[in-house]
Amino acid sequence: MIGAMPDMPGEFINGMAARMFTRIVNSWTSRNSPKYTRMESRTYGQRPVTNRSSFDDSLDRRHSSLTKWPDVSVEEGLQDGRPMRSPGVHSTAELFYEAQPPKQQVTRPSQRIKQMLTRFPWRDMSWMVGVTFTIGSAFFIVNGFFLLLPLTNPSTTFDSELYWTGATAIIGGIIFILGGFAGVLEALNLNRGGQVTVIEGITVDGDTSDMEFKSDEEALRQNNKLVAPFRDSTMDLPLRQTLPSSKTSPNSSAANPNSTTSATLPALYGSSAFIFWPNTPQLRTIFFRDLCFIAAVIQSIGTFIFMLAIITAFPGVVDLTNVTVFYLANLLPATLGGVLFITASVLQTITTQPNWYTPRPLSVEWHVGFWNVIGSIGFTLAGALFYLGTTAGSIQASGASLWGSCAFMLGGLLQWYVSMKNCR
Repeated sequence: MIGAMPDMPGEFINGMAARMFTRIVNSWTSRNSPKYTRMESRTYGQRPVTNRSSFDDSLDRRHSSLTKWPDVSVEEGLQDGRPMRSPGVHSTAELFYEAQPPKQQVTRPSQRIKQMLTRFPWRDMSWMVGVTFTIGSAFFIVNGFFLLLPLTNPSTTFDSELYWTGATAIIGGIIFILGGFAGVLEALNLNRGGQVTVIEGITVDGDTSDMEFKSDEEALRQNNKLVAPFRDSTMDLPLRQTLPSSKTSPNSSAANPNSTTSATLPALYGSSAFIFWPNTPQLRTIFFRDLCFIAAVIQSIGTFIFMLAIITAFPGVVDLTNVTVFYLANLLPATLGGVLFITASVLQTITTQPNWYTPRPLSVEWHVGFWNVIGSIGFTLAGALFYLGTTAGSIQASGASLWGSCAFMLGGLLQWYVSMKNCR
């Protein structure tokens, strides 16, 4: 017993070292080994008791929330060559997104007036005619005021009044000449800018101002199926013609209940269809039979003749104290120019009517010609009444110049208003 005592500390130390080594090895092994979650075993086919919805219920709800694809028959969709499309669906995007309503060309007066103040389609000759005659008439209104004021109130006369009166008349006459030339270009390029299809006020295609214009009439003529008897077969088309509206068959009308109409646009300045003057065959067979073109030419000639009276009325140009010179150089051109204005305005009004004797007072286009007729009568009386040689005749002539200019300005504003329908 006494001999074995010295070995006890060594055994104790070895046991402690072995246990420590074992703990270190186990700790290192558990740190590097993957961890598994212990799950409760259950019998196959049993569902665990839980508060969450089952996978099948969740899948059913998800399937019911999806938009169902329309049941479309291929044979039904491809009949008559029409695209396969379900009723009320215009594209596949509309299956998942709400369809937007089509935009319509609204022609409210307030919107057109707003366009008159915010948009300036200077390439449209219809717009140019309305603007030039409106501005020119404003100068003639000032001229008529200067003519009438010294006759009714002589105390308001000032030294340079005659020069201001002549200057306003010259500026207005120059603008009228530009407006008359723009009217000729308008008549030449009317209905040459292209054709658009309108379905119940909805414009289908877009801007056709720069596209090549090719009508159905041109296509038929190129196929030798249509040659107008009054037209030279060698002429170049397109011409200023009102295009025949496309006619639909009963089947197509039943398929598309919306009414379809055709509208033509004027050719814009700078476009390929715009012309400054037609060739001789076109003049002889087309434009000389067109009341719009004839009225525009007469009005343009009237502006030059009326300008001659304005120039001779300027102080110092001719001796207006000579009665013969005054009658021939001033009053005759003024009266003749007014007569030409009346002729052109009457023809312009007739073109807006169903026939020459039936007025259309509810049409804005008709009022353009009507107020131009009133203004032309005023300009004619402004020159003719001076032939009386009396103070009363001079006052009436000056007053006719004033109210005639106001009527012309109203006609120009209405023309300006009408031209905004071509603005896009």
